[in-house]
Amino acid sequence: MPIKSYWRITIGILALVALTYAKKSLKKNNPGVIQPLFLDASNMANIMSAHGISSKMSVYYLFALELVMQANIVQQVQSGELIPYNHFMYSTSPTYRYMVHSTYDEPQPPILDPLAPAMANIYEGNSERQVLNNVIEGDILVPDTVMMGTRKKRSLGAFGIAGNLWGSTIPYKFVTGYPTASQTKVRNAMDTIESKTCLTFATKLSSDVDYLSIGSLTGCSSSIGKHGGAQLLSLDNFCVDTEGIIIHELFHALGLHHTHSRLDRNSYVSVDTTKVDSTNLVHFDIHANQHADPFGIEYDYQSVMHYGKIDYSTDGVSTVINPNVSTASLGQRTGGSFLDYTQINLMYGCYDETPHSWPMDEINAVDEIIVGTTEITGPDNSHINFKFGLDAGNTLNALRLQTTYAYADLGSHPGKCVVDPDECSNGFSALFWFKVVDATVTPQHLLSSHVYASPTATDRGFDIKYVKPVSGSQKVEVIYQLKDSCRAVFVLGTFTSWTHIAVTYSATNDLKIYKDGTASLFPAISCGSTTNVADSNSALIIGKAPDLSSSQDVDLLIDDVVIWEKEVDSTTVGDIKDDGAYHDMPTTEGSLGQRAVVIGTVSSYTAVH
Repeated sequence: MPIKSYWRITIGILALVALTYAKKSLKKNNPGVIQPLFLDASNMANIMSAHGISSKMSVYYLFALELVMQANIVQQVQSGELIPYNHFMYSTSPTYRYMVHSTYDEPQPPILDPLAPAMANIYEGNSERQVLNNVIEGDILVPDTVMMGTRKKRSLGAFGIAGNLWGSTIPYKFVTGYPTASQTKVRNAMDTIESKTCLTFATKLSSDVDYLSIGSLTGCSSSIGKHGGAQLLSLDNFCVDTEGIIIHELFHALGLHHTHSRLDRNSYVSVDTTKVDSTNLVHFDIHANQHADPFGIEYDYQSVMHYGKIDYSTDGVSTVINPNVSTASLGQRTGGSFLDYTQINLMYGCYDETPHSWPMDEINAVDEIIVGTTEITGPDNSHINFKFGLDAGNTLNALRLQTTYAYADLGSHPGKCVVDPDECSNGFSALFWFKVVDATVTPQHLLSSHVYASPTATDRGFDIKYVKPVSGSQKVEVIYQLKDSCRAVFVLGTFTSWTHIAVTYSATNDLKIYKDGTASLFPAISCGSTTNVADSNSALIIGKAPDLSSSQDVDLLIDDVVIWEKEVDSTTVGDIKDDGAYHDMPTTEGSLGQRAVVIGTVSSYTAVH
């Protein structure tokens, strides 16, 4: 017998004997309790420190204990002849956990349906790997989860399972032994996400404390959002052959939930609980996502995050989730949908990829806030003589403002292009529908981040307002105040019926205004020569100037407000006018018209205050 083979067998036997002894000892001391193996618990802290993790950093604290076992085995195989593969070492399945292999060869991937949605394949693969008891909804890891038999005891923080958001750069590290071919596929999926967002996935630096630790510990699974430390992202070999599945898990890590768990789920699909085993009903819970809910993004049947129709069915073939639109298919495995990327971009402020958008269609039932890119708030209750709320709009609903104290606050944005022209390196565009109810009320600030002062400007920003001179035509005029220059433009018309206004600016093409998709015949002119103007007001306001002067009346409706942190061309102006902020969304995606049925138009004024 060759010497290498002799030593391989000898070392393997020694390792298995050690494992068997540890298993028997553990079973004797803790009868009936399911927990991972370890050889010497007193060494746990040292082992965890050596591996750069802590109980806070570990996705599963109990899995950290297994590192003790791993470290002891590694000590017995210093020659490198016998290398335990990480998946087997960490697997929750005893069948795999106690296997020792001489290479990093992965287990045979399960046979998956090539036409099934991503989530269906993930569920099937995770079932094959016997890791379903370690996750919720098939693939979501919950920090501080403790496994006791088939029971999950979850300790959820203030933000539930959602965690926090990362910065614009997400550090990551592949665990030792993770196959090179798999690393390449994961990196390709990261490249796809980077091409459609402002995010960057970067190899972990020594200074990075929080990062994604990518391996194959628990099949195909991830936590939602950022939880701190070495955060497990598990991508087994059955995950990495399909980019859409990798993107599904990366989206979880970025903060996206499964679509079917949205608070408004029941308005778009129905769940037949009779087709689901009672132990699996927890996977169909609905819950809030504090990162995505405020944007009011349309429900998306084709999201890569959506369950398939038969997921978790007791017989594997019965339909559990029925879309309210009979022609809709649920989920897919190609990759992120248009609205998936829209959510990511809004959550992470990627406004060069996705515009700010305030549809003026929904009120958050929890805190009575109108939803949009930022929450919309109105006057406080110390003023009673005003209207602020949603009424019938040009499309679905619109924001209604009336009387002296009415205005809508779209938030404070210091140092941002949305309010400060000098921060708009790629230009600026603001688009919306509006109509004045009382044309004699003038001027009316339609959308403003600029407080006008004469003869010396004191605030950078823009002011789009309706004006009706005592004698003369109605017009919408724009002042665009930069640090060292000021531009102005206007368009004439009648604005007592729904009218679409678009304002664009770039240093190359100057300031332009469009009415119903047609550019004004009047060119932009200078409106002052003041230099070194500061941005003294960072608020974005509808109905008043940002200083909220109480002497300004308003009586109007405004709908579908869109702000791009870039200059859009005339074609895009027309597209947004006709089809809204997300005009380029494929017709096969979204809610397929169901959104209009769900939200509808209110028959009378709905007050928020």
